Amino acid sequence: MQQHLRPLIVALSLSVTLAAAPSHPQNSVDPLTPIVDPVAYRVYRAALGARAPNVAVLDETRSSGCSPYPVPGEWRAVWQNFDEENRRPRRLLGGTDAGLPGMLVTFKEFNAQRYRALVSADPVGAMADVVKRFPGGRLITVSAVGFDVSKTRAVLMIGYVCGYDCVGGSSVVMVKKDGEWVSSDAPSVCIWRS
Repeated sequence: MQQHLRPLIVALSLSVTLAAAPSHPQNSVDPLTPIVDPVAYRVYRAALGARAPNVAVLDETRSSGCSPYPVPGEWRAVWQNFDEENRRPRRLLGGTDAGLPGMLVTFKEFNAQRYRALVSADPVGAMADVVKRFPGGRLITVSAVGFDVSKTRAVLMIGYVCGYDCVGGSSVVMVKKDGEWVSSDAPSVCIWRS
């Protein structure tokens, strides 16, 4: 690949992971609807696993827009709800028992750091400096959670940014068993990586 195309391709990869966020003035009311469902945060904690308290998570939801086709019958309502919940970015909550554990990073803060890195003389090194400030050297992104009506099946996307040309993620399919959220045997249909 020609060297001069690499920054463009990397910028496009980051854009897919961090789909365009709504812009709003600093002193305006936050236009993003917060996720307040405690069941969604239980799914986030289960999907992130033991690392949940030691991660940096973007405070706005992101989704790759990936849905399986065809959708197995028992998962159809889950994926439909996933699509509905992810039509727009949502605000994640942290710092309470009902919220997301770990460090929440604002989109505005990360986007400013990312922009400075990408326009610097050494974008690869500058982006490495940005992400190494986060626990585990990654910024995690999550989508809103899609549920079935009984809230016993769930789907979400978990992505990450780990450097200049390092992004990825996948769909996570979960079921509730014995009162706990666990990974499902259903296939994870969306995987992306650069």
